[in-house]
Amino acid sequence: MSDIFTAAYIVFLFYFVLYGLCYGVLLLLAWRQNAVHTIRIRASHFENLIQGLGAPLPPISLLVPAYNECDSIVNSIKSLLNSNYPVFEVIVINDGSTDTTLYEITQAFDLRPTSRPPLFQTPCHS
Repeated sequence: MSDIFTAAYIVFLFYFVLYGLCYGVLLLLAWRQNAVHTIRIRASHFENLIQGLGAPLPPISLLVPAYNECDSIVNSIKSLLNSNYPVFEVIVINDGSTDTTLYEITQAFDLRPTSRPPLFQTPCHS
């Protein structure tokens, strides 16, 4: 009788070890496939987003506050200008800086004063 229990024990042990190994192999294969898929998605996701999957993306305006930012404003603007977005404008708001922010921007991007009137004015009611 003990030989039957020993044989059953060995059969069950072999079955569960084989069962665990099969699932372990499947887990490793799935993990590898998931890693490959994640790399492909990361590489193509941004391009698909920029292309809009066939639909054009709306133009955007990037507003940059620049109050006393002479040390970092030029690099910030250059970084924004290197964007991959299809149509955008960068609007730098220099509201009364007391340092050389305006001078740094003017020198870095060869800006010149213009007398172009605003395209429209919003009426203010008091």
